[in-house]
Order: sequence, then C-alpha cells, then structure tokens
Amino acid sequence: MVQLANHYRAARTRFPEEKLLVSFDIDGTIIDLRHMVVYVLQAYDRHYQTNWFHALQPEDIDFHENQVSLLLKTLDVPLDERSRILTWYFDTRWSKEAIIESHRPFRGVLELIRWLQLQPNTFVGLNTGRPESLRFDTLQSLNQLGQEYRVQFTTSLLKMNPYGWEYVPRSKAVATKAFRDEGYRIVAAIDNEPQSLQAIASADVDSEILLLHADTLFETHRSALPARTVVGRSYDVSAFVQKRSLPQHVQFVWQRVDSRAKLERFMQADIHWAEVPIYRDPYTQQLAVNVGESDLTLDAVLAAFNSAERGINLKLHDTGLYIDQILELCDKHAIADNNLWFSGDIGMLKERDFRVLATRRLGAIVQVNIDPLASLIWSAPQHAKLLLEAFVSWGVTRFSLGWHVEHRKNVLKQFEHWDFDINIHDVDTMEAFLRAALLLPTSITSDFSVNGISAENEHDAASIIPLTFA
Repeated sequence: MVQLANHYRAARTRFPEEKLLVSFDIDGTIIDLRHMVVYVLQAYDRHYQTNWFHALQPEDIDFHENQVSLLLKTLDVPLDERSRILTWYFDTRWSKEAIIESHRPFRGVLELIRWLQLQPNTFVGLNTGRPESLRFDTLQSLNQLGQEYRVQFTTSLLKMNPYGWEYVPRSKAVATKAFRDEGYRIVAAIDNEPQSLQAIASADVDSEILLLHADTLFETHRSALPARTVVGRSYDVSAFVQKRSLPQHVQFVWQRVDSRAKLERFMQADIHWAEVPIYRDPYTQQLAVNVGESDLTLDAVLAAFNSAERGINLKLHDTGLYIDQILELCDKHAIADNNLWFSGDIGMLKERDFRVLATRRLGAIVQVNIDPLASLIWSAPQHAKLLLEAFVSWGVTRFSLGWHVEHRKNVLKQFEHWDFDINIHDVDTMEAFLRAALLLPTSITSDFSVNGISAENEHDAASIIPLTFA
C-alpha cells in the first residue's frame, strides 16, 4: 500500500491532466472467495440433507476455489459422493444467488477503492477473468457491497473475459491494452494470480504499471510473478493519507474534553472543535465541565476557548433549565457564533430549548442526537423525515448519529437523499475514523486520545486526511 500510494502521487505529479486508473482483479483480490466456497458446500448439505460441511468456516479454506477436491479428500467423503458434490459446486458457484449472497470483500479494499474514486481524474477499473455472461450479476453484487462505502462500479470500467476460463491471462492483457486505448494511464494493477500479472506486464510496454500481487489464495505458480512485482496481504488506506491541515468542509471534533489534561492536549492539537459536556456542580452550583474538577467551570473553559479562538461544542446534559445561564456566559466571553455549537439528546431538550438556542445565536450549530431514531429512519423513512423536519423548524441545523448504532449503514444511505447535515459521533478507532472520513459527513466526533488515535502518533488522526480533502 505504501508503494502504491507513492507511485500514485508520483503519477499524479507527472501527469496532472491525464486520467489515471488503478486496475483491480475481482476474485481473490476484491472478493474473498472463501465465503463462496463455504456457502455453496453448505447449500449442498441443505439440498441433499447431508452433514459434511455444517462446521466449515471461511478460515478453514486454505486452498484455491478450484481445488475443492482437496477438502473432500481430507473429509474422507466417499468417491461416489465426491463426484456429486463437485458437480453441484461447479454448477452452483457462479449462480446469481451464490454471487449475491456469498461474496464478501477483503477487509480494507473498499475503503481503498473509495479513496481512489474520490481523487480528481482518477478511476478504478475492473479486469476480471469472469465471462461476459456474468456482467450484470457482477455489477449488481459489487455495487451492493459498495453501498456502505459509497463505492460505485460502472459497466464501462468493467473488462470481462471473452475467451473462456482457460484463457484468463490473455484476457487480462487484452483488457490492459483496451484501458490504455480508451485514454487511461494505468498506474497500477492488482491481481492475486501470478500468471495474470505476468500477462499484464507483457502488455505494459513502457513498464509504467506498478504490479501488485494480492497474496491471498491463487492457483498459478508464484514463480510466474514478474521480478518487479510488489507483494502484499492487506489493504490499509492510511498509507494514502498525509499530515496536512484539516479540511474546511469536514469538521473534526475532539469528543468529551472533560478534564484539564484533555483540555491541554486539545489545545496543543491541530483540531478546531472540542465537545465539552456541561453539568451543574452539586456543591458549588456552578456550571462545570467535570464535577470531579470543581475549578474547571464553564466560565473558565469558555475563557480559554475564546483566547485560543477555538470552536466549542457544548453538550447539554439535563441543562434545559440552565440554557439562559449558558448563553449569558457565552455572551460574557464574546464567543462568536461560528465558534459555537450546541448539542443535546432527544428528550433532554424541548422545543423551547432549541428555539431559544437558534434565536439567540443565529449562526451557531444546533445539533440533536438521533440514535434513538435509527430504527425508525430505516423502517419508515418518510415518517422519520417529517420528524426531522420538525426539529429543523425548531432551529436544529445538524443531526448526529453514533458509529456503532444499529442500522447505521441504512441511516447514512438515507441521509444521502435528504438535505440534512450529519455528524458521526463515537468514532473510536483509527480504522473507524478513516472509514467515517471517506463517507464525507459534515463532521466527525472522535476521542483523538484513545484506541490508536493519538496526538503523539506520526499518523495522528488530527491530521489524517485523504489527499483530496487537503
């Protein structure tokens, strides 16, 4: 991934106006076919009421999908039944049902494809050994898998095999030439079969294509790999991000800055917004950030944020009665509207509270957490939209959804069709942060000090941005 990232950047610099393309094989490169093997064999058990494969897991598959006979031998399946199983397997594995139900992507590959598709004048091509007859089912399956990541594959960038399964390398070479003839400059080709990469290399007369071997399960011998091939076993999109200034159109928020230590770390980081929870201190009766640190009052915190010209997201906890006092403190410290953000949970704040916040601070962000509405948005989107529009009429300008909420994928997909700003909160790992960033929400709220997202790390999430964002 590091070599691909460097090679892509060099190509973008050298050919700024050209259409750059990264070519992907599908089976064994994008799709982990171990899941297909398990699905088809267990379908055999169900159909013939046998029990050969009930305990089979994808992790048990350590052979190429064309070599299922090895598994049957290991399981001591009688010879006469082996023949029936193999017939079933080869007749069923490319059925529409098997393609739709059993194909699963390798971890990280769709994030990588999403990143590439976001880059200017950059394209992802598919160069597969699958026959033309599978074009529709292939696109349907891949686009279904890509929905969560906002990845879209098109028929114009899908090269299929017109020659038959015995001539896959030839098909790969022809497709490589076709992409070039269509005006694309091929930056890299990723494939799991050594002979396919050999064929692609033969079509690369200028040796400009970075050859990447997906070291998964493959059938042809490793010795066929061209000498210049780079071998890898994982997809990690973090190799494609650089330490840059934060983007203006994707706001990052440091979640739960509720102690002096966290406040100091936030002030040292390159993040503009911090989420600060507000409580009533039971002893002093002052509004505080943390009841355990009584001198860390809202008054003092607002003074610090105003001095640093940082943005503060005031998370209101049972403070509907204290909104006027909060607003008075914001006025006292002259916090500008564009540095002010109010957020609360459904049921915590009432219509009057939202209207007061929106009226008194016209330019501030007013946000409500919609985690409790996720099921409704998924099951009855039109009814949910009416409810969200009611919140907007009260002054709400943004909705917030938890990364770990059930139906998150469906809710985010629905928000693509609605004209509402969305924040994603509780993004708690580096992997989740990168995935969330690639979805391009309005904002992301994450604790940048835990779970591998560290301000001291060279790949600090505070400055990890896909190149297109910077």
